[in-house]
Amino acid sequence: MSRSPRILLSVLALTATTGLLTSCQDDDSGGGKAENAAAASPASPSASQPAETPDDTGSASARATGGSGEGDGGSGGHEVTGTWHGTVTYMAPGKYMVKDAKAGDQAFLTSTKTDILGARKICGDGGQSATRCTAAQLEAASRKGFPATVTLQKGVATKVAEDHPAGGGTDQDQPKKVYWEGVSHYLAPGKYSVTDDGTKKERAFLTSSKTAINGNGWICGTREKTKRCTTAQLDAATKRGERLVVKIADDGTAVTIDEQHN
Repeated sequence: MSRSPRILLSVLALTATTGLLTSCQDDDSGGGKAENAAAASPASPSASQPAETPDDTGSASARATGGSGEGDGGSGGHEVTGTWHGTVTYMAPGKYMVKDAKAGDQAFLTSTKTDILGARKICGDGGQSATRCTAAQLEAASRKGFPATVTLQKGVATKVAEDHPAGGGTDQDQPKKVYWEGVSHYLAPGKYSVTDDGTKKERAFLTSSKTAINGNGWICGTREKTKRCTTAQLDAATKRGERLVVKIADDGTAVTIDEQHN
């Protein structure tokens, strides 16, 4: 082959090779651009639209409603307030139980401010007026049990009022019997009782400087003439069990004391 044709073939081969390389480079460049485009368009928000931050509202709400115990009363849920009617029994020093048939059993505490009112079982004589009692008397009576109305404030009794022997819860509920007639009894200086002929109940009473003690031969004086008697003469008459008619005030003090003659 002559020199010229060989040169021509070499030029043609070089041209073909150059074209092939250029085509491959173009293909590679297109694929790279597609991959770069895909990488530039992620599923997450773009830089102009930042991703949402985690919402902590739920956890804050949980903290507000849980754990403190304040929403449901916390540790103070047992500190009840209200009134119970039932039998009071002893649990421990300063702690008692009232068993209410309707409201159920309720434990309670007492304090130095608790008003303790007796009507015989705690203390007192069962008169129309309640008697103020001590914490020691309450404890002693509760070991046996007694009916009462208990008023609580946050688990502590503000008042423990023993029910009247006749069965009522308060003095106001009881029919007020003014005159008591029957056999008298000596209890202590200035303190007596009379067992009523009608009700068969014993009613205690006190005397004061204003009590009118009238005698017609049994306490003092004569059958023909009524005489004002002394407390010493009344003491002697009640120790003998003389029959008396006693008018008793709401506070348990005798207004008048007369002999019960036939």
